[in-house]
Amino acid sequence: MSDEDDHTIMADPDGTESTAPVAEAAAEAEDTAPSALPVTVPVSAPASTPITPSRMAAVSAMLKQRRRLDRPWWLAGVSVIALLTLGGVALAGGPLRSLGFAGLMSVPATATAAPVTTLQVPTAWPTPAPTPSLPTNATRNLAMGCGDGPPAPIAYRTPISWNAPAGTHSVPEVALTFDDGPTPYSTPDILSYLEKTHTPATFFVLGQYVHIWPYLLQREWNDGFALGVHTWDHPMLTRVPDSAMPHQLGDTIAAMHAAIGADACTWLFRPPYGDYSQHVGTFVMGQYGLTVIGWDIDSLDYTRPGPQAIANNVLSRVHPGSIVLMHDGPALREQTLAALPMILDGLRARGLKPVTLPQLMADEGFPGVSLTASYPDRTRHRPDV
Repeated sequence: MSDEDDHTIMADPDGTESTAPVAEAAAEAEDTAPSALPVTVPVSAPASTPITPSRMAAVSAMLKQRRRLDRPWWLAGVSVIALLTLGGVALAGGPLRSLGFAGLMSVPATATAAPVTTLQVPTAWPTPAPTPSLPTNATRNLAMGCGDGPPAPIAYRTPISWNAPAGTHSVPEVALTFDDGPTPYSTPDILSYLEKTHTPATFFVLGQYVHIWPYLLQREWNDGFALGVHTWDHPMLTRVPDSAMPHQLGDTIAAMHAAIGADACTWLFRPPYGDYSQHVGTFVMGQYGLTVIGWDIDSLDYTRPGPQAIANNVLSRVHPGSIVLMHDGPALREQTLAALPMILDGLRARGLKPVTLPQLMADEGFPGVSLTASYPDRTRHRPDV
């Protein structure tokens, strides 16, 4: 290559020809271009080619174009192209096709359209099975021994047991009773087990807990368990002044009626700790018409001796007509819950059947108890058992 081929051809303002080294042209380009992207513009022209103003204008335009490309403005053009490409696919067949972007928007012939899922709507929806209605209080009262109204209260006797005539404990039945609830800490688990095993039972409830958690009393009542009064907050009644009796007894009965209905028959009463006197009886029987029900087998579950010991305390002394004392509150009674399977197995092995207190009292000839309906086993209709 000759020395002439290493020159960039320039023009003086007067139009005469001049030449400058390539290095000088590159330096000038570097002064006007970004420092990160130096620009060299080699232009070769045969020596015999005439230099005209039009050729010089073309060279100048080329340099300006290179400078423009070195700037980041070209990103805007790329972004526009990308948006048109993506938007054209979504709007295929729309206005962009008429603008000449049909090629960008066309879908390859080999593409497979996504399947369309069609909801099959039946011509007639199936009719859901009706929810079994809850028994009315009139029906529940029959199972509570109130077929002819609440039984007339009977004077308290010792020892603390139910007051049927002596020597009449002959039917192979046992009443399981639970005191000091209902609370959400243990009552629901005990109820669930009794419901799953279809085991009747009786609950003596405290008014303060009924007031706070009425839904638990409603569950007990609607599922066929028998209910009894156990005062408002478990005091020793022989130490309570007469002025507190309306609260301990009347407010508890009112809380029960507020939860399960004013026409619910509530006639059973168990004094806390078995603490009772003739003077207390004037309120319990005379003013509130309650019959006192004690127990003859204490499981001692409140001492927390363990599930096996609780079961042994019951089964070692159980007999036909027994009333078993256990607790579903207020503390945690997981040991009582764990003892129930062993107790039920032991009763079954001895040929004894668990029943509610009203059922046991009616079958044993307790005076005034008229039981014209049996324990309504609602547990078979519960969705959670």
